[in-house]
Amino acid sequence: MASMNETNKHTWCVNAEHALSIGTNGDARICCMVENELKDDNGKQFNVETSSIDEIFNSTEIIRVRQNLRLGVKDPGCKKCWNEEDAGRASKRVRDIQFKKFEAVDIEGRLKILELNLGNTCNIKCRTCGPWSSSQWIREYYDTKYERKADVSYEGFAKQQTRYTTLYDSDSPFWDGVFQAAPDLEHLDFYGGEPFLIKKQWELITHCTEKGYSKNQILHYNTNTTIWPKDHIETLKKFKLLDLSFSIDGINEQANYIRYPSEWETVDENVNRWYVHNLENPENTKLSICMTLSPMNIFYMDRMFDYVDRINEKYSSDKLSLYLNLVHRPEYYNISYLPDYFKTAVTEKYKDAYHKNWLLQGIIQFMNNGSHDEKIWKQFKYYAKAGDEYRNQSFKEFFPEVYQLMEENNDVEGL
Repeated sequence: MASMNETNKHTWCVNAEHALSIGTNGDARICCMVENELKDDNGKQFNVETSSIDEIFNSTEIIRVRQNLRLGVKDPGCKKCWNEEDAGRASKRVRDIQFKKFEAVDIEGRLKILELNLGNTCNIKCRTCGPWSSSQWIREYYDTKYERKADVSYEGFAKQQTRYTTLYDSDSPFWDGVFQAAPDLEHLDFYGGEPFLIKKQWELITHCTEKGYSKNQILHYNTNTTIWPKDHIETLKKFKLLDLSFSIDGINEQANYIRYPSEWETVDENVNRWYVHNLENPENTKLSICMTLSPMNIFYMDRMFDYVDRINEKYSSDKLSLYLNLVHRPEYYNISYLPDYFKTAVTEKYKDAYHKNWLLQGIIQFMNNGSHDEKIWKQFKYYAKAGDEYRNQSFKEFFPEVYQLMEENNDVEGL
């Protein structure tokens, strides 16, 4: 048996032992935090269009990483987790061990956790996103960020993006492998795009309930909270646990700015709908908000804490929790590269709550562990301005405190 012990508890990972993450274009990683896609023995990148899930899960590279982590060796491919843990933050590795509670496994391992990033079909285009995860981004990305316009027309670029949707079409052979893996799966993670818009995954969910697998399975959805899947609510009740993570990066008008063109009223209504659902199905449902932090909203975490408190107070319960997520790439949204004056202001703002809140502790420490990069910071300002002009929005209007802070430090040039 290969289990977590005193020698390897700082490296052992449930995902290395049991998981596979499939990207929007069909590439595979051990999990979403791993630096690079998996490759075969010839150095060719795996893709589920040409390799089976079983082949990838038992590949030489996964076995190598798995063995390193079992021996207490920090594999370099997992550096995002190591960096977060160095900042005192509970990384995905730590959180998943705690949540999934898998510790002992057979030496060969068994696929229990499947993370599916179900293409780029989406109804919004978040600032921190791109065409690889949102079909709504394709035109804007070409117009504002694509650097090969001289070589590739928009029509050609748009055609290239179809690779993010064809894999998850209803007739894609990829799904055969997923259905075959279903009996052993204990945890299904659905991301997007917007997973509630992917029709084929509802067929998988129904299949799991009909076969009786669902009573032993945890479903996790990361949803943009703009959709209420009314036709599937009864099916979702049949799973061991429905773990819903609401991707919400701001309140009111700031939410509409970052996760354009979502409407806050709809998002808030759906949070309340799911809360009532949770109260009616307390054993089956878990709710959280996932706030992805960037230079746009790092100064406004308190508003999200207040929102969560208000919702819980409204229902006299504590069913809704908050998770603070970090952007590692694109680097211009990574808070560790912020200017020093910006980091000082954020640290000062949250100093009274810092020692009382473990979420804040890890975030502030991660931010301060990094070094400011002026080139990356200029990219943030450039793309913020480009997005404003394209969407007819105003960073200054939506984030006045941040703009004022930048103005006081003579740092609004380029924004």
